[in-house]
Amino acid sequence: MVRAFVQEERELQRYAGRNDSLVRLNVQTIRAIRNTFPVIFLLSNLVSVVVVGYGGAAVIKGQFSVGDLVAFNAYLLLILQPVLLIGFAAPAIAQAATSAARVYEVVDAEVEIRDRPGAITFESCGGRITFESVCFRYPGSTREALQGISFETKPKQLIAVLGMTGSGKSTIMNLIPRFYDVTAGAVRIDGRDVREFSLSSLRSHIGTVFQESTLFSGSLRSNIAYAQPEASLEQVIAVAKTAQIHDFILSLPEGYDSPVGERGIGLSGGQKQRIAIARTLLTNYSILILDDSTSAVDAQTATDIQAALDALMRQRTCTSFVVAQRISTVQTADLILLMDQGRLVAQGTHASLMASSPLYGAILESQIQDQKRPSPKRP
Repeated sequence: MVRAFVQEERELQRYAGRNDSLVRLNVQTIRAIRNTFPVIFLLSNLVSVVVVGYGGAAVIKGQFSVGDLVAFNAYLLLILQPVLLIGFAAPAIAQAATSAARVYEVVDAEVEIRDRPGAITFESCGGRITFESVCFRYPGSTREALQGISFETKPKQLIAVLGMTGSGKSTIMNLIPRFYDVTAGAVRIDGRDVREFSLSSLRSHIGTVFQESTLFSGSLRSNIAYAQPEASLEQVIAVAKTAQIHDFILSLPEGYDSPVGERGIGLSGGQKQRIAIARTLLTNYSILILDDSTSAVDAQTATDIQAALDALMRQRTCTSFVVAQRISTVQTADLILLMDQGRLVAQGTHASLMASSPLYGAILESQIQDQKRPSPKRP
């Protein structure tokens, strides 16, 4: 990024400024130690002189034994040594205190989404999900991200959420597992408000593939089996095949034991996304949410993944939500929700929306034109 925007000189200057500031602070610390330690050593030696002088006189007078004087002097050294060590450790203690303050900012951060008193366990899901006049505003924002969203799904349906960037598609998905709570209205599963369920039981029945795929340091197998660590290799391979990542994993020298860097370093965006899909498919979900989960893969791979997912979702008794940018990936959905600027402007099947929604037709037409537009010829 720095090279692409030709900012090497600026970044070097910024680093030099921070480094010079650190050097100045270290020099101040050294000067403080230089000025303090001579005084500490002088006082400790003076105390030793006083003890030996007074104790020696007491020994001469017979008030004190030599053994008592030696023991007292040893105790004195045991007291002075920790004082000196604290002085040496003062810079490290100051750095640790600053680091601890940053850590506790995170540790002590208040968790806004909590279990309500008397929260019940989410044990089974019939698949009927209802949004009742849902409004939502992100914390700190003055603008509502969702305004009066109302719809209801039927069990085992495939629901597609379509709309332009920033229309509120992902926000709708985040309300189902209670990553946020609605500002107004209610989100219900089988007639019960999601706020009535305990968070752990609710989220354990919802499989989510996010737009941003996050992987952890470890092996590919451990990343796929993140939610089900006890899963067998056969189960891991099965979901990897569905996510179209099995062949790539086999091409690696260590296969499923191949190491992955923190945040998926060494993998492309599409590879990370397919591993994230496989990880979600391995969970025991009753509701499946795919939040634009094929945006980082090529069109052919996206088609293959979508076909496999469609077959899998039809086999399992679950309600599935697919957030997508391309109409071609959601034409077979049982219900399409069309979003525009935080509002649900239309809902229905592909055929009904083609007949009734000008916005849906405009989006489809623009995507068809993009596909027909010839790519520029190489000189």
